[in-house]
This record gives sequence, C-alpha cells and structure tokens, in this order.
Amino acid sequence: MGKILKSKLTMRRFYVLLFLTWFSFSAFSAENSYYNFVYPLNLPPVLSANFSELRPNHFHSGVDFKTEQVIGKPVFAVDSGYVSRFNISGKGYGNCIYITHYNGLTSVYAHLENFIPEIDAFFKNKQYEQKKLDVDITLDKDELKVKRGQQIAWSGNTGSSGGPHLHFEMRDTYTEEVIDPLFFFDVKDDVRPKFSAFLLSPIRAEGVVAGSNVKKRYDVQQSKAGFYSVKGGAEIQALGKVGLEIKANDYMPNTSNIYGINSIRVFVDNKEVFFYKNDRFAFDKTRFLNSFIDYEEWYKNKSMFMTTFVLPNNQLDNYRNLVNKGYLSINEERDYNVKCIVKDFHGNPSTLDFVIKGKKQDIPSPQESNNTFYMRYDTVNRLKLEDLSFTIPKEALYDNLYFQYSIHPNTQGFSDVYDLHLPTVPLQKYCELRIRLKNDLLPDKKKYYIAYKNTYGMDFVGNNYQNGFLVGETRGFGEFVILCDTIAPNIKPVDLSNGSLKFQIYDAKSGVDHYEGFVDGEWALFKFDSKKNMAFYSFDKERVVKGKSHKVELRVFDKCGNEATYQTNVFW
Repeated sequence: MGKILKSKLTMRRFYVLLFLTWFSFSAFSAENSYYNFVYPLNLPPVLSANFSELRPNHFHSGVDFKTEQVIGKPVFAVDSGYVSRFNISGKGYGNCIYITHYNGLTSVYAHLENFIPEIDAFFKNKQYEQKKLDVDITLDKDELKVKRGQQIAWSGNTGSSGGPHLHFEMRDTYTEEVIDPLFFFDVKDDVRPKFSAFLLSPIRAEGVVAGSNVKKRYDVQQSKAGFYSVKGGAEIQALGKVGLEIKANDYMPNTSNIYGINSIRVFVDNKEVFFYKNDRFAFDKTRFLNSFIDYEEWYKNKSMFMTTFVLPNNQLDNYRNLVNKGYLSINEERDYNVKCIVKDFHGNPSTLDFVIKGKKQDIPSPQESNNTFYMRYDTVNRLKLEDLSFTIPKEALYDNLYFQYSIHPNTQGFSDVYDLHLPTVPLQKYCELRIRLKNDLLPDKKKYYIAYKNTYGMDFVGNNYQNGFLVGETRGFGEFVILCDTIAPNIKPVDLSNGSLKFQIYDAKSGVDHYEGFVDGEWALFKFDSKKNMAFYSFDKERVVKGKSHKVELRVFDKCGNEATYQTNVFW
C-alpha cells in the first residue's frame, strides 16, 4: 500500500511540474520506462512527418509513421485503456480513434482505412442512429475497453491525408494539449538540420537593410558539417530595428523526407536574444503559426521562413529569453556578430554565423496611399461604407496595420468588387463581411453568395441575406464580390458493379455542402473521399437483403441550396 501511495504522489508531482513549465519535457524522458508504450505498427519506426512541422495555418500535431506506401497495415493500441472518442469524416483526420490510458495520456490514430469488426460495428451503428457520415462521438469511461498491443484498426489514407500513413498523436488527457510522441518512442536520428537561406526584414519606419525598407534574402553555404555562413561572403549593412527570418529543415537517416525544426536560438555578440522550442502546444494556439512564419513568403512563394522575433499578438507559449521581442537592434556603426542555432528533437545542431555591419543610412518613410488607415491589433476595427461593412474583431490581427482598400465598380454584376487589404496578411479570427446586393433578379435570395478570390478560383464565404445585404465570415483579406448559383451539382456514376457503388460529385460554383444516400428508401452510409470528390457505398449484408434488385438514390446539395438527385436500380 505504501508503494502505491508513493507512486501516486510521484505522478501527481510529475503533472504539477508538467503544467507549471512548458520546458520541462525532459521529465518525460526520465519517466519513459514508466510509460513503456508499444509501437502502434508492427513495422520499423520511420517517419514521413514529425511533430510541430509547419503546415498551412497550423502546426503538425503528431508524427506520421510510414506504412510502406500501402494501406491496410495492422494498427495497435500503444497501451491499455478505453476508446474515449471517435471521429469519422471525409476530410481532416478521416477515420480516427482516441484511446484514453490510465496514466494521464490519450493516444490518437488517424487516417485509418477500417476499424476491427467489433469496433467498426459499434461506430457504424452510431452513424446509422444519427443518419450522418461525419460523426464525432465521445464515449463513457470503460464503455469500450482495449488492451495494450491489441489491434484496433488498419492503416489507411482517409480524410485529408496526402498518402498512406498513420498519423499518431499523444495528448495530455486533462488539457488536451498535444505532446511530441518522440518522448515515448525511440526513432533513431543522427542527422543535423540544414539551413538554406535567411531574410533580414527592416521594421516599418524603424529599420533599413542595404539602403532599403524591403526585406532582403541571403543564401547560405556550408563550410563544414553543421556550420553555415553567407554565400559568397556577401557584406550585410543595416541600421535600426531588423527582424531575422530563417529557412531550415531537419532530416533523418535512410529517407529523403524533410522534417521540421524543434528549437531555434539566436545570439548577438554572444548574448542570447531569442529562444523557441516546440514539443507541446494547445490546439487553440495552432493557428498562431501564421505569426511565427513569414506569411507573405508562404502566400507568394510557398516557402516557409521562421521568424525569430515575436509579433504583438503572437500568443504562442514556446518562447524564452526574449530580448527586445527577438528583434535585432543595429544602433551603432560597428560589426554585430549574429549566431543562429537550430536543433532537432534529438539535439543534433546546425549553426549559422554572419556579421551585420551597422552603417548610418536613411530610414525610408512609408508612403501612404488613398483609402488607407491605421488599425490596432488590440481593438475592434470597422470599415463602414455605403454598400459594405467589414468588422475585424479584437486580436484578429497579429500586428498593427495600415489597412488599405479599393472599390471596382461592377454595374452589371450583383455587387461592386472590393479589395480589402492584401491576401499576404493573415488573420487569426473570422471577420464579419456585409455587402449590399445590387441588380437583384432572383426571388430566392439564398442563390446569391459572397465569393472570395483565391489563387485557385472563387471560394464561398456566406449567403445569409439581411435587409438588402449578404452576410458572411472570412479569415482572409483580398478580393470579394457577390455571385449567384442556380445550377445543381453534378453527380457522375463511376462504378455500379460488384456491390460497390462509386459516384463523383462536384459543384462548380458555391461548392458541395452535403449529400444523402438511400437504399430501398432507407438512409444508407455513403462514405466520402474529399481528395477525389468521390462518394461510395458498399452493400451492407446486415441491413440489405442480398439476391435482389435495390433502388439506390443519391442526393447532393450545394451551399446555395441547389439539389441534384441520381436514381438507379442495382442487383446485389
């Protein structure tokens, strides 16, 4: 009894330490023998992606285990526990299961192809009860128990997966924060990260680099293993407040994959001014990635540079030892020796060294254009025009902003075209947009919608009609206009044989909103592959009588309420 009590007290102290300090993850290593998880796959542990990799609008919340480029590998529970949640969707995590263990941690397995029969039957019954494909259900404790090493599923490529693999997460059961799974699994790595370039970004009206207020790129060269310098020894001149941004990636043995960096440290004249480390984060903070990267570089060039300074509304908890928020202060005519050290999870380091020559030069004053006004990040901002209203909530901006807009008359359209600032500037929160409807020709106002122009076409923003205006929400700056959609979606049968039905569904304007499938007049579970816009159904012997003709019906609705229906008879 004394040993049990001592063990409980030890774990309690462990979690107190864990919650108090974000950088106490070494405790996990010390307790690794206590956890003693088994691998979720019966394969050598090779990663195709690591924890906190940079992704569009988010950090990667787990690790991706390779499955030899195929689906159907058995997936095992890493420890005993109970299924606490499952999520099934044609997007995102696809088929996903959560197992809560009795040690304060929850393991997550995503993009699964199928669950084992007893679990699959349980989940399928829930889908039929709710008559929904996409379900997110929480289970009671011990309602569905699993044992350590028990098979729970087969690996797959469902949801938004880009190829067959197992996405695996480890979460703190109490806070639901994600923790780097490499604390619990031994994946060998003795390869150093690599630098490829860096940017020096002068701060508006406060800094200058090479005589300009435009950020400047410097390529790098490796002098010896793990050590980098400016390519060609180019001289760097600057003055004032300057931000350093780096492009670096990690690598692992015996694979060509590119991985994310675990930590960054910056020193100026041997004094640390910036330290970032990411091996744990909360989901409500993950979009703040857009304040950690140079979003403009990502938007224009699909290249992610990591900033080593902190914007005013960057709420990530992964920083330490900040001096002047990480900005470089070049205030004297002398040499500033800058050193940047990046490491991977295993501590393999690489170092970038360069010199900035402080040189007196004019700091350019910004030139303001018409229709420009100043917005603070820490208050609500509104643009109110005769035919448009745009509301930016408090802390939707990452920094103070000189907002600009323009209006392009569109006399034959349903509204003018509005350019609301620049799409190269990210937003953290949704903003309400109202645009007046002109040239109203349709009795059904739901057929109109606000559209946002992106790099691929036009995105649906919203179609809530209120007193002559259409209302929607957006998390992006850019071009907006009202369009209409009176055309039903497309349904194309691809395969109606062998008891497996496949349909391609697509809508060219407002986009597919949802669909419903029926067999012999009863709701049926039609699954969805978002990557191929494919709905598919396999006859269920538990619910459909075999050996006869069956009436199959698929209904597809777009976001403006247009409906398409396909009906056929299939013998099975």
